[in-house]
Amino acid sequence: MTVGRANKREFWSRHLRQWHWISSAVCLVLMLLFAASGITLNHADYFESKGESISREFPLSEEMSERLVRLKNGHALPDAIAEELRRQTGAELFARTIDNQYGELDFDLARPGVDASLTIDLNARKIFLEEIDRGPVAMVNDLHKGRNTGPAWKLLIDAGAAFFLLFTLTGFGLLFLQARRRASTWPLASLGLIVPVLVYILLVH
Repeated sequence: MTVGRANKREFWSRHLRQWHWISSAVCLVLMLLFAASGITLNHADYFESKGESISREFPLSEEMSERLVRLKNGHALPDAIAEELRRQTGAELFARTIDNQYGELDFDLARPGVDASLTIDLNARKIFLEEIDRGPVAMVNDLHKGRNTGPAWKLLIDAGAAFFLLFTLTGFGLLFLQARRRASTWPLASLGLIVPVLVYILLVH
């Protein structure tokens, strides 16, 4: 091997190792979370609980009912009204979009691991709050899928995926540099492609 090629190899090896450990350090916790939740998600019927259901009912004052009737569909619920409803029910309704269907306002309050909704019946002048807590495993599974998590968590998933790609590509580069010294490198790496393809072709229906 010439000096120029040796220097070039050393350059790539040094930089690939540096970015490999940096990306692994940054995404370590997320990678553990997604790997573990991949197992619980694949066997959700076994790990997730049936959930604890809670239903509550609150009276709706005539004055609040009249204020809600005047609101237009597609607009955000005013902060003043959202604050009054929060004090009464404990539900966070800030910036929620109004959808009045025949005198009923429905708000989806689902969050990771919890299915929840609040219904305001203007005709009966009542508020109904329903929650089903599916437990911590369901919460982790929903975080894995980005379900009911909002834009900030989805951005975190995208950033994590970018670091996963960096970790994988730098690892592939290191394998490429070390392949000559270890004959089993490419046969072992090929299993990562061959096994999923065979399982898909032969066993996935």
